[in-house]
Amino acid sequence: MAANARIRKAAYYPGAIDEMTGSAPSGGSDPQKLVDSYFREDPYYWEQIYKGAGVLDLVHQLRLEVVLKLVDSLPRWPSQRVLDAGCGAGLATVALAKRGYLLYALDSVAEMIDLTRNTAVREGVQERIRYARGDVNHLTFAGETFDLVLAVGVLPWLAAPEGALAEMCRVLKPGGHIILTTDNRWGLCWFLDPLTNPLLMPFKEMARSVIGGRYKPAARVRMISTAQCRKLLRSQGLRVMQESTLGFGPFSFLRREILPHNLGLRLHRQLQRLADQGYPLLRSAGAQHVVMARKSSLPADRGRPISGLSIGQRSPDRAHSGWGQSPISRDSDIRTCRPAWSQPSASGSISRPGRPAHRSAPQN
Repeated sequence: MAANARIRKAAYYPGAIDEMTGSAPSGGSDPQKLVDSYFREDPYYWEQIYKGAGVLDLVHQLRLEVVLKLVDSLPRWPSQRVLDAGCGAGLATVALAKRGYLLYALDSVAEMIDLTRNTAVREGVQERIRYARGDVNHLTFAGETFDLVLAVGVLPWLAAPEGALAEMCRVLKPGGHIILTTDNRWGLCWFLDPLTNPLLMPFKEMARSVIGGRYKPAARVRMISTAQCRKLLRSQGLRVMQESTLGFGPFSFLRREILPHNLGLRLHRQLQRLADQGYPLLRSAGAQHVVMARKSSLPADRGRPISGLSIGQRSPDRAHSGWGQSPISRDSDIRTCRPAWSQPSASGSISRPGRPAHRSAPQN
């Protein structure tokens, strides 16, 4: 059990469980099947991590807090629709449903969808959420369907994030926002461990190619730099509005935590405080990169956000959105924006806060 827990936690690192000592999940060598199998092994871990008190737990909690603060900074109007692409255990989905948004929770792992649904029922927001098992690389929604797209902890698990980002951008309305996270290649906590040090990664890849068959196929986390993330967003016509990095720990050696629990927590909090104050280097050295970007060309008929309206009300100067006639009508189809909502037949489910200050993004 301890070994399995170590392997699960190690998945936070690049190439985490594809070592000779790690047990590979089933799924052959197909990258997406390996990832799905990995998350299917212990879905409850990804729910408990948001309740734990370890450094890794706090980093995930901080990430969620930052994402929700970004959402809260956006203008709002009735019946805004949000796609949580890779809803995981559903913490962000449920939090946004509580704020009055209309959610579509998508995941490729059925167990994750079940966790999201159970949490929504517990919190009494199930009527605001629709669920589907699907592939973020091949979204089935019509173009320009959503006002906001979330991809929290998703891109690092994808073999080709460019395709998934293009799909998310396609279903995003003009003027809409996308909030995503990546694992920062130059995060400070990676450098002490030779197995995660980005400067040593080329040698590790070389060793893997030489040893070849002795490595078992396994789910892998892929890291990119903050600059690479911005370039990826610009390639899809997205303008970065806000960004920050977060997470300073756990520090490890050979993927074993090297600091006592309390010391690791104090170090993480102190470094995070300095990063939030904009200290050079540290402000870009968090393990997680959180970005909010905007799709250009807000249509004229969308107008300004409207305040003072409940979710069931219609704006007199806004075309009916299809899914918002009632607090998520069961008679509307989000995929086509036509009446006649079709409830997904599969109980389905894709992948997978302290107050960081967001620094202004460089202008494109």
